[in-house]
Amino acid sequence: MRVKKYKTEYSDEYLPQLVMESSHNYPEYSKLSNPDVVWRFCLDLGLGKATEEHVLVFALDNANHMIGYFELSVGTVGASVVSTREVFMKLLLMG
Repeated sequence: MRVKKYKTEYSDEYLPQLVMESSHNYPEYSKLSNPDVVWRFCLDLGLGKATEEHVLVFALDNANHMIGYFELSVGTVGASVVSTREVFMKLLLMG
């Protein structure tokens, strides 16, 4: 499965837009159907030995196939700041 990592930035009209940051092939993760699969995917992203918290948002379709994902926040050892506005803005741009 081709998984795309997105970020957002402002266009010339100062409107938020999606920008693909990277794209990698993960054939073993065709469907994110349970927490174990999500955990293994996060390990493959290199988050298993991270010394700080990472907040990711996975955008899925109705069949639990990943459309893409965003890294919302990289925090400290025990905390990470997340804005609900950022979560909804990014997911609405995906749709």
